[in-house]
Amino acid sequence: MFQFIYIIDSDASYIDLLVKTFNKIDSNVGCVTSINSEEALNTLSDIIAAPAIILLNINIIKADRGLCLRTIKTLFSGVGVVVYSPYVSIEYQKITEELGATFYIFNPYQSIEVNKFANLILENIK
Repeated sequence: MFQFIYIIDSDASYIDLLVKTFNKIDSNVGCVTSINSEEALNTLSDIIAAPAIILLNINIIKADRGLCLRTIKTLFSGVGVVVYSPYVSIEYQKITEELGATFYIFNPYQSIEVNKFANLILENIK
């Protein structure tokens, strides 16, 4: 069965880095991406199969005041949502947990950290 990861991030270059990393590790897992919450919500409301996991940048949540995450949890209550952020913040962690996020992690930037992050995600969807 084909699985896919949904990545929502306003930074197109970071999306590209994640997609390339996931594809390098496992070419059987696809990635669907959006660069803002409006695009993500339009796409997610049209898809038939649920993603294996959703990766969501904290800046999307800040920009739309949590609308995207709340809607995701309504559409796909059983799908894990990992919020990643460049901010180490207890406040943001609490807010995202209250909105339904499964995990809140510090945004990996260096290639070794991105590889570890991608491997961890892939291990948890198989």
